[in-house]
Amino acid sequence: DDREYKAFTLHNGLRVLLISDSKSNRSAAALDVHVGSFSDPLDLPGLAHFCEHMSFLGTNKYPKEEEFSSFLTANGGNSNAYTDSEDTVYVSNFFIELFAMANCIFYARILIIFNMLLIDFIFLVSFISIAFFVHILVLEYF
Repeated sequence: DDREYKAFTLHNGLRVLLISDSKSNRSAAALDVHVGSFSDPLDLPGLAHFCEHMSFLGTNKYPKEEEFSSFLTANGGNSNAYTDSEDTVYVSNFFIELFAMANCIFYARILIIFNMLLIDFIFLVSFISIAFFVHILVLEYF
């Protein structure tokens, strides 16, 4: 394995692992939140999964529905997430030409929006079809 690895902890306690692969033309960011379906209240099964879906829909700073996903798609990237029993993982990846200043700015914008999705998301009823999410929860848990 000829990739470079660097691990560190931010002041807020968030543990970070950076991996550099000089052979890749893609960049990615992932975040594991140690909250999954085992953390759901007994009277609200599926809450962690519901929050996973809701977090990609908008933030106070970026309130347009699915702005992050649209921005990534328009620039050759994508995002996804999954919830398991103990964790929820959010992932985004995108094409980037190494060492280009425009791409550094692009990368910074992606990381800022990605960060906001996880700390400042908004739950607006206009963003969701309750029936759709109820359907997802029923299929997954019942």
